[in-house]
Formats: sequence, C-alpha cells, structure tokens
Amino acid sequence: MIRPEVTIPLMGKHIPVLAWGPGFDRILMDYYSIKDLRELYKNDLTKLRQMKFWMR
Repeated sequence: MIRPEVTIPLMGKHIPVLAWGPGFDRILMDYYSIKDLRELYKNDLTKLRQMKFWMR
C-alpha cells in the first residue's frame, strides 16, 4: 500500500493504492546478474569498478 503522504499531494485525497511489480533494484539485479540484494547496496569499490555500464 502506498502511504497517504504520497497519494494526498498527487490526487488531493487519500485513495488506497497498491503498488505491484518489480522495483528498480530488482531490474538492476537482473541486469547485473546479482543474486543477493545486499550486494547491490554494498559500497565495495573494487566490485563497482569492475561492473559494466548500463547501456542501451
């Protein structure tokens, strides 16, 4: 469920909204073949330097 602090400024009143689907972090995990979500948020500089760039 999306919180009222988000829906009230956008829609003018609180409307219950259910957000469903893959988040951006899950899309990045798939692109970079990361198996553990914690690997995405670590600040390991050697691993970051070895990763390929996001290109179309």
